[in-house]
Amino acid sequence: MLKFNVRKILVWGIILLFVGASIIPSMGMKTESNKSSMGRAILYVGGSGPGNYSTIQEAIDNASNGDTVYVYNGTYYENVVVNKTINLIGEDRNATIIDGGGSGDVVYVSADWVNISGFTIQNSGSGYPNSGIYISSNHTIILDNNVQNNYDGIYPYDSNNNTIMNNRICSNSRRGIDMDYSSYNSISMNDVENNSQGGMVIDKWSLNSTFHLNNILNNGMSGISIDDYSNNNLIIENVI
Repeated sequence: MLKFNVRKILVWGIILLFVGASIIPSMGMKTESNKSSMGRAILYVGGSGPGNYSTIQEAIDNASNGDTVYVYNGTYYENVVVNKTINLIGEDRNATIIDGGGSGDVVYVSADWVNISGFTIQNSGSGYPNSGIYISSNHTIILDNNVQNNYDGIYPYDSNNNTIMNNRICSNSRRGIDMDYSSYNSISMNDVENNSQGGMVIDKWSLNSTFHLNNILNNGMSGISIDDYSNNNLIIENVI
């Protein structure tokens, strides 16, 4: 276990360097305005700043490709559609909460090259295909979130080259991660626990993905299930 933990820390440190390099320059830019015709602006949600948005969706609707939507701590009762190439960043993963109120997908990602981090994402609708995070895009990064009490936790569908890393995906009523028709994804260093019908399900022609250094514990039916012509996936150094 010591070897496992040291390696996990090293890999996590490398990823933080890459993610930090992309986020920190934008966070340091001029903040007097929430709008920019050039993109790369920061739009603030919650908090007490002048001009801050009251809902996440309103900020996304007013964002341009390349912008960052930064969300202060609080509970936001909404279903969020991310249809632009943005960074969606929460202040604190335990205190910045998107609550779907038991209806639909909590966060639906349809644009490519989206980064989402720092949230608790909870209470999707019940029944397929409602999810905490539904990904129907490519090159999406889901990093450092709690995804809990949904139907499916994270559901990539026809979605490729994504990174799902360092999330806690727990207590979802169906599956933690359910992957359909999705390939070349990296799933690493997640805690996937107490999901009723499976921790991770690699399903329906999902190919060439890597599952590395995950803790997959106390899930119903299976820890990892591979089905329906899902080939050439690498599952290495996980605790199941």
